[in-house]
Amino acid sequence: MGKLLVVEPDADFGEVVAYVLAREGHRVVQVGDLPSAEEARAAQPFDLVLLVPCHLEGRALEFCSRLQREQGLPTIILAERDSAYDAVRCLDAGAEDYLHKPCDFSELTARVRAALRRRARRSTEGVVAGPLQIDLLRREVRYGERMVRLGPSEFRLLEELVMHAGRVVPAGELLRRVWHSDGNDTKLLRVTVYRLRRKLGWDGRSGGPIRSVPGVGFMFDPHTAAAAGYGGHAAT
Repeated sequence: MGKLLVVEPDADFGEVVAYVLAREGHRVVQVGDLPSAEEARAAQPFDLVLLVPCHLEGRALEFCSRLQREQGLPTIILAERDSAYDAVRCLDAGAEDYLHKPCDFSELTARVRAALRRRARRSTEGVVAGPLQIDLLRREVRYGERMVRLGPSEFRLLEELVMHAGRVVPAGELLRRVWHSDGNDTKLLRVTVYRLRRKLGWDGRSGGPIRSVPGVGFMFDPHTAAAAGYGGHAAT
């Protein structure tokens, strides 16, 4: 179980969410605005933030991004279906997960459990594949001696591929895991793979360790990653 911060301007709904999470065994602190959230975060450590961004003066995604960047603190965003906070925008800002409000509380509690499991894994694991080093908790990537700056979606995509190294991950599976999308449009995936390859210096004809399997998906090849010569021109 974890210590959770619920940031929800609607006090009544926030109380319901806090009750549901507390019933699961979590310790929950509920606040109604971002200044109160900052005060709570400064006063005590949290394992996860549940953030309802509507009516938070447009600063919710910056807050989410800062939590991920400075602390590796996962945020689940719960947004109105017709609001400006769509899944791609929130996930690109660094959110760990995304749900529509109102939501099924059994799904919400399952998503919280999954996010806490991932956080626990990141706190104890790093990934090394040849010159590629990934710090899962801090979400930092190095290639050799170079720090490589990746956006949130680029990092999640690399993490998924590396954690399943040596096997092909279907495109639909990557869309669900990285962007929580059930769609079939792979353009976003292909563009993100392209950006990721370029930042890591793998934008030659071979594509480096990230191999494309036409009609299926992508695979991270650890043997190629370990080969000498890759990463010499990684973007920083």
